[in-house]
Amino acid sequence: MLHSGFFNWKVPFAELDELMKQGFRNCAAFFEKAPLSEFKQRVKKAIDAYSQGVASYDTANRLIYAMSAAEHLLLRDASEPIQTGVGERMAFLIATEAEDRRATVGNFKKAYALRSKQVHHLGGVDDEEVLATFFRNMWVMLFQAMQAMPRFEKHSDFLDAIDRVKFT
Repeated sequence: MLHSGFFNWKVPFAELDELMKQGFRNCAAFFEKAPLSEFKQRVKKAIDAYSQGVASYDTANRLIYAMSAAEHLLLRDASEPIQTGVGERMAFLIATEAEDRRATVGNFKKAYALRSKQVHHLGGVDDEEVLATFFRNMWVMLFQAMQAMPRFEKHSDFLDAIDRVKFT
């Protein structure tokens, strides 16, 4: 319990209850014998990475794995800019109000700065408030992606759908 920090992100019970009723039934796709579509494989891999991150004893690894999961799911390829590509797509996937979307993008940028500080400068991951929000946003984003699995065969179709909302 001494080192259990960064697990204080909260999803209110009513929201968690609603999420459980809506989308986790799609999780069954991971356990069926049918082959997974390209998009379902992406979602599964992102969930795997995120799970490794939040279960890690090392706070820096938690952030690195979670960030990698976001990049894997929300970037088309290595040439897209991470901060705008991931942050904006995450915002349009999990929030409907402009102010909430701006807050999501801002939080992603702060979390990304913490990740960069750790990876490039061996700095500490020391802003629990930023990370608590980031891990919650990640969880909701992965949940939304899981909910979308029946609608998309290809990863690019999923990103195109987010971008259509983003640019309209």
